[in-house]
Amino acid sequence: DRFKPSVALLDQAREAWAKQLASVSSSSRSSLEKEVAACLDRLGVKYELDVVTEDGMHRIDMLVRTTAGDNTQQQHMLAIACDGPEHFMRSCYDTYHIDGSTFARNHELSDLGFDVLCIAVHKWRMLKTDDERDNYMRRELLKFWCRIFGCFLLCLSEICDNTEEVCDTNTEEIWFDPRYLKYGYV
Repeated sequence: DRFKPSVALLDQAREAWAKQLASVSSSSRSSLEKEVAACLDRLGVKYELDVVTEDGMHRIDMLVRTTAGDNTQQQHMLAIACDGPEHFMRSCYDTYHIDGSTFARNHELSDLGFDVLCIAVHKWRMLKTDDERDNYMRRELLKFWCRIFGCFLLCLSEICDNTEEVCDTNTEEIWFDPRYLKYGYV
């Protein structure tokens, strides 16, 4: 027969897990997390650090809460995961693929209503300057907002028909324009 844990045992395990998640402190942040946070600061994006999900099962490195236009009732949440080398498998062709536990984490966060942006350490390390990192982050955030609100909000002079691509047209002007996006409000 299969082992079926009691409710008390499950509660005890959940409590132990929650304590472990809560014990993670800012002093244990990786250099990747610190660099990504500095990048978000430079871009003026408001975020929360080390957010534990309501079910207590996951700790999110950085959480960006976003509202669109005048509809401040509908909130979208972007979980930013700073994924070090332990989250990836490297193939013989020098390509990287997320491992099973990272895939499961992303899927579970998605089921909880989060969009997930994974900042892979091997990609981040290829970006040598703050400008390169800022541009990378700006593109990734624009992809998120494009999926949520429609690319037409981000491109005034050109309509994007593929939401996986981000238009470069006028993004500097729209990036901080509150008429189009209100982001970071908690």
